[in-house]
Amino acid sequence: GFDGIMDDTEPASTPDGSWFTEYEQRAGWHLQYLQGIRDRIGTLPFHHAIPSWYDDSPPLSLDESGTFATLDIWIAQTVDVMGVMSYRDSAADILPLASGELSRGSIWIGLETAPTSEGEHLTFAEEGSEALNEALSELTNEIGADPNLHGFMIDAYESWRLLP
Repeated sequence: GFDGIMDDTEPASTPDGSWFTEYEQRAGWHLQYLQGIRDRIGTLPFHHAIPSWYDDSPPLSLDESGTFATLDIWIAQTVDVMGVMSYRDSAADILPLASGELSRGSIWIGLETAPTSEGEHLTFAEEGSEALNEALSELTNEIGADPNLHGFMIDAYESWRLLP
């Protein structure tokens, strides 16, 4: 048995780019997938990692109600906690990426510690553990009392352990 589920499927990482060319269909499929997990696990805790830009994507109507909402809102209605991958290398840059989701529901705030080809500003790999700890302290001071903050998540343990 499990105590809960943490899903990190990252459907926008399609090698053919179809997430962006067929966004509405792909987003609908992803929400159906998450609802299927919810149906299977019942009341067990369900956490799901999302990129920080879902709230900047076009609103969608993904059910019979005709309601339009961004994908992060649809996902928040299905899972218990979202892990917002707010990958930047300073608290001042991380907070704006997660603030929308934080205002709407329970979240983890994700920080990256591995080197990435997508840009040094996304990770603490260059800045090191002292800068990461400082950012975590700043974030805790700024939003630590927010009841929607579930905590912080670090991607990934191995790179975090090896930070200079």
